[in-house]
Amino acid sequence: MSTEVKNHLLIDGDIICYKACSINETEVRWDEHNWVLSANYTAVKDYAKNNIKQLLDKFETTSYTIGFTGKENFRKKVLASYKENRKETRKPMLLYKIRDEMIGGKHGKLIEGIEADDMLGILSTDSSYHGDKRKIICSIDKDFKTIPGWLYNPDQGNLEEIPEADANYELFIQALTGDRTDNYLGLPGCGPVKAQKILDDAGGPGVPASRLWEATKEAYEKAGLTEKDALTQLRCARILRSEDWDKKKKEVILYTPEST
Repeated sequence: MSTEVKNHLLIDGDIICYKACSINETEVRWDEHNWVLSANYTAVKDYAKNNIKQLLDKFETTSYTIGFTGKENFRKKVLASYKENRKETRKPMLLYKIRDEMIGGKHGKLIEGIEADDMLGILSTDSSYHGDKRKIICSIDKDFKTIPGWLYNPDQGNLEEIPEADANYELFIQALTGDRTDNYLGLPGCGPVKAQKILDDAGGPGVPASRLWEATKEAYEKAGLTEKDALTQLRCARILRSEDWDKKKKEVILYTPEST
């Protein structure tokens, strides 16, 4: 890659830490009834460091930020059941230890009240943050397709630039289909094919977000739901951008789409 392009990487620390810990867990069977789960912290730490180094080497940079999720989550005020389905899921051993260490490092960054996705979305769309560099979000999370800008998926090995119109289209697709992993369910009975038809009938990716919103709202109302229901799902789906964050108050500005 040409060194003429200066890059600043926005790395999804949640995923790197989770993967590092999961891969380096070992089950040991002592006898028919007893099993022990163990993990080597050096291996976990080395795995995380190597992942980051690979990204830095690929983009020929030493400039990066690693984002992490805070303890609180503003979406729970939007939808009380948001991610409630994850409460009973066991976290990998050493996850919090490696997270705390990386958050405390020079490049770690966490903002209470928002997720790592939101923080990276805010920084990616903030022209004043490393404005002299091309900012690249590095994550395998498909939800980042709702953020305009540069996105690199390490698993797929592809770097793509996402125009704002395409990002908005993906956002409304998500608001219609929901995300069961995060426990917001979208429009009942609406999968990706139906969601695309609803939005394409309104003009597709090239139209203003206001028209996509009207089509989304109408689909909810036809299903016997309300504009408020549609807005709740949309706010759960929206990864924050710079305009959704009040820097001075350090507060989320809840997304309210314009109407046509």
